[in-house]
Amino acid sequence: MLVLTLVGYQFSRGKYFYGFLWYIACNKFFMKFTTILHPQRSKFRMTEKGNDYSHHLIAHRGGGWHAPENTIQAFMRAAAKGCHMLELDVRITKDKKIIVCHDEDFERLCGDSRKVSEVTFSELPKFK
Repeated sequence: MLVLTLVGYQFSRGKYFYGFLWYIACNKFFMKFTTILHPQRSKFRMTEKGNDYSHHLIAHRGGGWHAPENTIQAFMRAAAKGCHMLELDVRITKDKKIIVCHDEDFERLCGDSRKVSEVTFSELPKFK
């Protein structure tokens, strides 16, 4: 949150260079001192020495194979099945509400050709 505050403040003043500078400096600092943000070191699993790869189960579109994609039901099912991460896409509606939707429009899911940015939150179409 600190990083976003510093960067946003500089951007709002038109000081883009300083915004990027704060972003880079804060990221370097937090990457070097990871335990400041996450005091429990066990959250970071590193591969064994000499093993140059690792694997994670990532639920694409929130794990939408047994439930509608990018829904709470899909997220919960993916977590119950042992997924380590969820991949999801975030979009903004016309009235600046944040929603989770993979596509730019609703054609594939709802048969509606309107784009996410063209509808308000209350106008969101229903699934087929």
